[in-house]
Amino acid sequence: MMGNVRFHNVVSTRELAAGAAALVLLWLLSLRNYLLFHSLSEFFSIAVACGIFLVAYNTRSFTQNGYLLFLGAAYAFVGALDLLHLLSYKGMGVFPARTPNLATQLWIAARGMEAASLLAATWFTTRPFPPKGVAAAYLAATAILLWSVFAGVFPDCYTAGGLTRFKQGAEYVVMAVLAGALFRLYRRREYFGENVFVLMAAAIVLTMFAEFSFTLYVSVYGLSNMAGHLLKIASFYLVYKALVRTSLTDPYRILFRRLSDSREELARANDRLEERVKERTKELLEAQQALSAERLRLFSVLESLPAFVYLRGRDCTIRFANRFFRERFGEGQGLCHQVLYRRESPCADCPGKEVFFDGKPREWEFSAPDGRIYRVFDYPFTDTDGATLALQLGLDITERRKAREALVLYAKKLAEQKEEIQDLAHAAAHDLQEPLRKVYTFSDRLKTGLAEKLSDKDRYTLDRLMHTVASMRAMASALVEYHKAASGSGTMAPVDLAEICRESAARLKSDAAAAGCEIRVGNLPEITADPGQMSLLFDKLLSNAIMHRGDQPAKITVDSRPLQAAPHAPGTPGPWHEIRVADMGPSFDPKYAERIFRPFERLVSREAEKRPGMGLAIARRIVERHGGSISVTSRQSDGTAFFVVLPESRLEPEAARPWETTAHQFS
Repeated sequence: MMGNVRFHNVVSTRELAAGAAALVLLWLLSLRNYLLFHSLSEFFSIAVACGIFLVAYNTRSFTQNGYLLFLGAAYAFVGALDLLHLLSYKGMGVFPARTPNLATQLWIAARGMEAASLLAATWFTTRPFPPKGVAAAYLAATAILLWSVFAGVFPDCYTAGGLTRFKQGAEYVVMAVLAGALFRLYRRREYFGENVFVLMAAAIVLTMFAEFSFTLYVSVYGLSNMAGHLLKIASFYLVYKALVRTSLTDPYRILFRRLSDSREELARANDRLEERVKERTKELLEAQQALSAERLRLFSVLESLPAFVYLRGRDCTIRFANRFFRERFGEGQGLCHQVLYRRESPCADCPGKEVFFDGKPREWEFSAPDGRIYRVFDYPFTDTDGATLALQLGLDITERRKAREALVLYAKKLAEQKEEIQDLAHAAAHDLQEPLRKVYTFSDRLKTGLAEKLSDKDRYTLDRLMHTVASMRAMASALVEYHKAASGSGTMAPVDLAEICRESAARLKSDAAAAGCEIRVGNLPEITADPGQMSLLFDKLLSNAIMHRGDQPAKITVDSRPLQAAPHAPGTPGPWHEIRVADMGPSFDPKYAERIFRPFERLVSREAEKRPGMGLAIARRIVERHGGSISVTSRQSDGTAFFVVLPESRLEPEAARPWETTAHQFS
């Protein structure tokens, strides 16, 4: 659509003729008096720049195009630099300059600011225009440019040999910036009217041609200089025309056309509004009927609930109470402390009061005067008149509380019986050790004393008897050890696990050497634990690895890594540590991964048949007593690895037993 707009549709033939005549007159004037031509040309450009600023400033309240508002502010400062350029021009006599260098420097400064402004203005097609910020930025930029020119910092643009390379290069840079401004203007053409886009595009193109003519500069009175000034006049005029069309002509034309359209639209809207009012009135009546039905349904639900529900105000008055409430506490009229608690004064420590202060729900319990126990839920509630109320729902948990107390009592008895069984097993295992020792000793004496009289069959029988007694003694010792691991009579203290593990490895050094095993202890953490049980834990894990080494020499590795969370206790704060005890021995079927931690369970091996099978069960008891977990993995190529997860700190007391906890009640 933009491509169909032609330039003669934007600038009338009369304007073109008048402009051409003015440019011809200026050209003729330049042939007779070039200084006068230059002064009139620059003065016209300065006047147009001031006009652009004035139009933009006075129409800023209703002009929606931030691009043109930005240019209106920018051209005021460009015009100021052009004014200084005019006054410093050769022959004006205002500044004591012997060469055109000063005027040329001011010219380059003005053209650079103009090109940069045309490029920067495109950013405000989609952004709000900040007038104070833009004015401050241009004041600072103008001050810096003028200081650099008059202080001698700005590079020379003209010398005795003519234009400097800096001046020529600067003109090409200005042309490149203008090309960028034209490209960005084209990319944002949908934000402009068709005519305004054509005017601004033509102005930028004319400015680029003007800059190109100045690259052919020969002298201050040369033909290229004159052509550049004429093109500059045309470009300034087109910017002015774009701003006037956008800010003045088009808005008022559109305003009157829209006013007429608005009258017709207002009449149509009035008809639609009347029709809509009828429809909305009908919808409102239907909504009121539906609301009444929902209200009745809600009250029916509240009346049928097997729990009391009532609304309470800040002054403790009961605004509503359902059937359950009325059956339990009366008619539900009056103050809540009178109806619920039979008190004349409000409850000082009532949890429900907090709902009115922070607007957060509350959950609590109370015992009613009739002995029933209720679980109460308080929620903030806003009444239809905007008043803040508290909705209170109470569930009768009396029977559930009785069942819980019975369950807790049963759990207590069960735990006591379990402890009695464990104590009995410990006592039996402990007391069996001495008779078994005597049986073994007497059998050994009998075997030695009657060695010459015993037949081979009798000797075999005695050997089996002694082997069985030795196995029973080992089982009794393991039971005693298992009971100690479960009871945990030791105290918690800081423990260096690396040192504990090395001590265990030293105790098992002879067994490891005989089995061809090498034990390597890596970096292990310091934790709070029972030192004796930690020593026993490593004894069991290392001896288990030595026992199941296989036929080849094994390498046993002990290392660790930190964990932020424990797999067996998600949500429990850390830090945690995972200790790994790995060997390169033979693997086992993963289906036994849980079974091997049970008491008296053994995987078949030469050494395992001689042991009671309590080592890993004791290890698990120790780990669980410290709040940790133990697991195992086994692969054919990697061997077997035990993973022990322990908390770093265990200083807090153990959790209270179920029968020792009490629920908070409010009465």
